[in-house]
Amino acid sequence: MRMGTGMPETRYARSGDVAIAYQVLGEGPFDVVVAPPSVSHVELIWEIARVAAFLRGLADHARVLVFDGRGIGMSDPIVGAPTLKERSDDIRRRWKPPGHSAQRSPASWKAFR
Repeated sequence: MRMGTGMPETRYARSGDVAIAYQVLGEGPFDVVVAPPSVSHVELIWEIARVAAFLRGLADHARVLVFDGRGIGMSDPIVGAPTLKERSDDIRRRWKPPGHSAQRSPASWKAFR
């Protein structure tokens, strides 16, 4: 996590020809991938107290992966809307990070509402 902000470092991974912004926090025995809604920003979400508290709570029990979908937030812009396959590929690339093979469980942004 970045010192003083409580926000994890934002990293980028390739999904096809697009760079996808993501963050990882926590060291739990399984992964939770938080898939974004149609609008997100991996760094600005930390300014929303209940979202930050939710993510930190998850990170107490799991390794949490948060990302911006292609064309959203800090990920590369795209022309048009991503296909379902492209969105699935973006999630899959974040869901199975190198060197980590624990159980995985999806989470929903609806928990923030």
